[in-house]
Amino acid sequence: MENKSKYLRLLGALKKFLIVYICITGLMPVLNWSQDVLGLGKIGEIGGFFTTSLSVESLKALSTGQRLTGWFVESIGSALFIFVLFSLHKLLELIRKGQPFSTASISLYEKIARFYLFSIIYDLISRTAMSLITTWHLPVGHKTISVTFGTDNINNILLALCLYLIIFLIKQAHQISEEQRMVI
Repeated sequence: MENKSKYLRLLGALKKFLIVYICITGLMPVLNWSQDVLGLGKIGEIGGFFTTSLSVESLKALSTGQRLTGWFVESIGSALFIFVLFSLHKLLELIRKGQPFSTASISLYEKIARFYLFSIIYDLISRTAMSLITTWHLPVGHKTISVTFGTDNINNILLALCLYLIIFLIKQAHQISEEQRMVI
């Protein structure tokens, strides 16, 4: 009984952490693209806690249109990740209720894996778009576009594919279990 209460407290703590993390993730694009306007932190840092992808100097050279475009592109990536976090929050609630392998849980597992993979792919696209957005104001010949694909990207894609495989196995086991229930 004591282990179950520890387990429930841990699930409660994870759910609270996810809520805070969702709020921070939602604020990051706004803070990143308006840090010089808001007067936050030192160069490239927000309040000394979060490192941003843009320095204050580079922001000052950008037009409002570039800032809004950058904020929009970055917000899409954050929205995808927030959707993953909300789905994880719902999944933790189902696990707390004792339904880790129910049809609803399996559906959430699939959504989490799918949107996690989407967010990884979108991150690659958004980094390319950001390189263009942040150099658009430069004269011809100085504009850059960079496509980055590194070990972290490969590792994240492999992790997402492993999640898909595990979810496929759980789904198959659930279907077999349902078929056995119907036979008996």
